[in-house]
Amino acid sequence: MFLPIPYLILVALLAGTGAGRDPSEDPPVPAVRLTADSVDSKTGFILRENWRYRPGDDPAWADPDLDDSGWRTGGSHFIPHDSVRYGWTGLGWLRLHLRVDSSLTGRPLGFHIVQAGASEVYLDGMLLYRIGRVGADERAEEAAWDQAYPRVIWFDGPEHVLAVR
Repeated sequence: MFLPIPYLILVALLAGTGAGRDPSEDPPVPAVRLTADSVDSKTGFILRENWRYRPGDDPAWADPDLDDSGWRTGGSHFIPHDSVRYGWTGLGWLRLHLRVDSSLTGRPLGFHIVQAGASEVYLDGMLLYRIGRVGADERAEEAAWDQAYPRVIWFDGPEHVLAVR
């Protein structure tokens, strides 16, 4: 039996970036606020802005308590030809701080990621999903174009960090 659930859509094309700035020039990035009213039952809520990102790889970057205030900020829509300018060499992390209203606490939300490449999705430091296989180089990576039905994500409180490797 299929139960309709609101969609929470993450749009992240993980190939490089075209929306970065020097973090020393950025004002603090606010947490994205999610409420039942902001998640439309037909179009969802697209999480494109207010991402923090950093080239490189460290499993500790999934930790919700990590100080990412020095990371570059921008959108999740990555553009391969701009990647070198921002130091993106193929492997990196994105983090998004979320403030979830009590109207969505304990409710299942559909989560869909649009990407080119491979990714691992973490919520509050816990691995939720793997799409393809992330590798240290192109030979070790297995890219996937995920067209499956949305996966389910639950929020159990107000403050969360979504991290994508």
